[in-house]
Amino acid sequence: MYELKDWRKAMSKKFDNRILLIVFIVLAGILVVSKLIRSKRADRTFKAELVLVDTSRVTKIRLYPRSENQEEIFFSRSGNEWSVKKGDIISDAGKGSVENLLSEIIRIKPQRLAANNNEKWEEFHVTDSLATRIKIEEDGKETLDLMIGRFSYKQQNNPYAAYGRGNISGITYVRLAGEKEVYAIDGFLSMTINMGFNHWRNQMVIRTNKSDLTKLTFGYPADSSFVVFKRDTVWVVDQELADSAKMEQYLNTLSYRNSTFFIDDYSSNVNPDYVLTVEGNNMSPIVIQAFRKAENEFIINSSLNPQSFFKSEKSDLFSEIFIGKKKLFI
Repeated sequence: MYELKDWRKAMSKKFDNRILLIVFIVLAGILVVSKLIRSKRADRTFKAELVLVDTSRVTKIRLYPRSENQEEIFFSRSGNEWSVKKGDIISDAGKGSVENLLSEIIRIKPQRLAANNNEKWEEFHVTDSLATRIKIEEDGKETLDLMIGRFSYKQQNNPYAAYGRGNISGITYVRLAGEKEVYAIDGFLSMTINMGFNHWRNQMVIRTNKSDLTKLTFGYPADSSFVVFKRDTVWVVDQELADSAKMEQYLNTLSYRNSTFFIDDYSSNVNPDYVLTVEGNNMSPIVIQAFRKAENEFIINSSLNPQSFFKSEKSDLFSEIFIGKKKLFI
């Protein structure tokens, strides 16, 4: 009798174990199938390439920066030259600015899918009102319409970095217009492209190779004008040797100066109050003019960028370029 009961118990346990095994196999199968389905869905949703742009064929760019309340900045190419327009203001684009912009765009590579519906658009700043939008045309056909959203810093642990601080990198969230998916991309795109109109304009005031310079003529009011010229390897001011360190410092100023303080409603219908003429080897003369607007405010124009006029306080760009003779002596 006991043997029969023991046999039944053993069979019951064996049967229960078999059921548990079957249930486990079924659940594992469901899990695998579920993962495969999700993986296939993700594969269908995730785009390995978001941007397919041939930069050599780009003729127009429309940029709607968040920093400008999404007001359009329009770039157009004529030959190899780019112009930039906002409203009624048209300007030459800064040298290399459009090329750098396009270089940033074609480097976009999705790292992961951040969202696959519109529920998180606002969180990632890829809505119409929160994003910086860019549209690109190639030979009259639009080939990109991209919403550029929020930027966030990403800490990268680097055991070799000083004091264990690691390296800082960034993540920008983007979305193709007309599509739901939001992608995370590496880099600082949101920061570099969300720039105002003046950022993209030709900001140049002066560029020189200081070793080529031979003569500087300062045309000032009254009798304060003077000439500085190079004699062999030294600079001379009114037959006196200029201080070499002071002269070097000033020549460094003349090698590179920009300004972003554009004045777009100014018309130079009067003679300038101050004129600097820069001459040298392997170059055409450069003429920089300053017009007094107020007691301590000037408008500056350069022959290297004749379309642009820049505002300067007396203590800023104006004083860097239009120096007094005493500045060149100890």
